[in-house]
Amino acid sequence: MARFLVFIALLASSFAIGAARAEAWPRTVIVVTDGAPDGMAARMAAPALARLGLVSEIYRVDSGLPDLAARHDIAGVLIWLDEGRVADGAGFLAWVRAQTGRGVPIAMTGATPAIEDRFGLFIALGLLYSVEQRPYTYDLAAVTKDESVVETGRRFGGLWPAVDQFRPLEPPASDAALLLQRGTDSTDRTAPVIFTPRAAYAAPGYAVWRSADRREARWMIDPAAFFARAFRLPLRPIPDAGLINARRIFQPTLAPADDEAAREVTRVGANLKRPQPIDVLLDRPTSGSTVASCGAAGRARFFGYDALLEAGGGGAFAPVVTMCAGGAAGARDMLLAAYDYAAAHPLFTADMRSELIESGFSAAAIEPDGDLAWRVRNRGGVQTMRFDAPAGLRLDWTRSEGVLGAALVDGALVASLDPEADAPLIALTRAPFEPPPFAVLVESRWSVSGLARDADNAAMHVQGYGPGDMVWQVEPRSEWEIRFQPTDGEMWRWRVAVGEDGLIRFSLPPHGRNGASLAMERQDYAGAGP
Repeated sequence: MARFLVFIALLASSFAIGAARAEAWPRTVIVVTDGAPDGMAARMAAPALARLGLVSEIYRVDSGLPDLAARHDIAGVLIWLDEGRVADGAGFLAWVRAQTGRGVPIAMTGATPAIEDRFGLFIALGLLYSVEQRPYTYDLAAVTKDESVVETGRRFGGLWPAVDQFRPLEPPASDAALLLQRGTDSTDRTAPVIFTPRAAYAAPGYAVWRSADRREARWMIDPAAFFARAFRLPLRPIPDAGLINARRIFQPTLAPADDEAAREVTRVGANLKRPQPIDVLLDRPTSGSTVASCGAAGRARFFGYDALLEAGGGGAFAPVVTMCAGGAAGARDMLLAAYDYAAAHPLFTADMRSELIESGFSAAAIEPDGDLAWRVRNRGGVQTMRFDAPAGLRLDWTRSEGVLGAALVDGALVASLDPEADAPLIALTRAPFEPPPFAVLVESRWSVSGLARDADNAAMHVQGYGPGDMVWQVEPRSEWEIRFQPTDGEMWRWRVAVGEDGLIRFSLPPHGRNGASLAMERQDYAGAGP
């Protein structure tokens, strides 16, 4: 009977623990478009949403919009039409009203939907809309311009784009990022970039600049700031698929552009005689992945980053080199140039599987777990969580679990997660900085996993290609012994004295291709630990 009661108590406690688990942060944005699969929403919005840790689900406006009533993963809805075509205007408006009625935030930009009740559509978004467009804008002047949102990239020209008149339905609760006035008439105003309690809106021509031939596009607003305010995103860890151990990822890919090259692409990759692994795509890539000159140029196409890789260019990584039949020499040259680029830049060079990072980015569940703390589950190969604009917050090492270390990268606080931690806990604190109670990773060119540490010791597995550049943070004015033993080699030892900054910087010899063990042991012992 006693065993039975214990079983019942354990069962009840397990239900209580399950019930206490917080709901994961919603990360899905429903993107509504009328364009092609590679239209403006996919080209411009999806990468910006991914930068915020959001996952895009793209639907064509006339192919059936999803029922969101039972879904708990929806962070918001983005309406971005390329042409404004809407066959069922009444059904589209009813769908939009259903979302705002449930409190789902909406962002709208691109072409204005061509529906009969356009006035009703903007009412649903919290805006009063004048049906009379004013194409002449020479006498408009900016009364309000939030420079954290507007003109962060390309600036507007001498004339403002033609614009309808928009005013907030609830003026005290709305916020215009751009407010234009005609002459000296304070009653004749329009807000082409505005946030309301229900939605965010950027009028046509005020979010994205398009070239005359429509081939080039550039943001006129800061998309991250616009979408973050539109979808009311709180402080939370953002899965970052482009960083590992505070380093940008380098992993080249060789892809065939035609069937004949597909038969040769593996041989070309094997003959590079470089230790860095290479992704080999045996299938012909999609049109968005190919380049005009096969084998003579490379394209960096990785988790929303898409730019031509140029010799000496800044910031490019994961180049995809397209190979044509008979272009093996050119493909080899381009890949070798990419390796030279990686060797000269502080990129992450270790084994990684990009498909695990991509799938983990979409599947990651981020659950609140206490004050300024989040549990991360189902993250696959994602090893970095980022906090934008941390405002003085730092990692709380007394509460965090499965976190290798942290660093500031371009003003953001990034936390490096141990690949062997199933459900790491990331906790922040507002307390002033003090040395961590054990060695924490700042950055590393190689992978670090299975970290075990206390105040005087740290042991882990490392793997990587080229020199193993690393930075660790420990207690200032301490001394440490570094022990490095490759899987197939002898042990190396160093002794390091730490200065006032508490940073240990070292470069392991390039013998980590097949993995190695790394240990750090404190040697001074005088008051070891804070």
